[in-house]
Amino acid sequence: MNILSRLSSLLLALALLVGFFALIWLSVGQGLYNWRDTALSKREEMRSELQKLEGSLAALKRDHSQFGETGELTLIWAAKEAGAVTALIQSEISKLAKDHGVSLRAVTPAKESGLSLQEATGFRIEFEASLDQLTGFLQDIEYSSPALVVDRAVLRRLNKPGHKHPQPLVFAQIDLAAPIRLDNRESDK
Repeated sequence: MNILSRLSSLLLALALLVGFFALIWLSVGQGLYNWRDTALSKREEMRSELQKLEGSLAALKRDHSQFGETGELTLIWAAKEAGAVTALIQSEISKLAKDHGVSLRAVTPAKESGLSLQEATGFRIEFEASLDQLTGFLQDIEYSSPALVVDRAVLRRLNKPGHKHPQPLVFAQIDLAAPIRLDNRESDK
């Protein structure tokens, strides 16, 4: 009996020891398993973010190389004389209006631009256009190169008898500013 009681206490101690280690394993092992899953999911998120950044970097490099091939983006209107620069800008405005079917009433130099551009010339343009034509015209002005900056705009709906266009007709008065540079380099020689 002595052997049987020793064997049963040994088995009980062994069962308690196995149970104790099982509890430790479950508490620590479960935490480690959850930590591993969290770390792996974060790793995948970071890998995905890295791929997005690498794609963006490749696109920027491609754009930069194309930008270098096409030359410097022209933002400033340049000519030798103020009259020449004014004529260039007015002809560009007329061309954009014609391309979109906008009916120009007037293109006049403006006295002062409300923008804080030191070397800029201003224009006030008045025109009639449908909403679609106005949208295209303004988008071309916004993305024009050299730059044309809308300083102020006043829009008014026109009610013309016999107007059959599905879009409303709009009268617009827009003040534009154009950054300019007078190139006197050749005259200095």
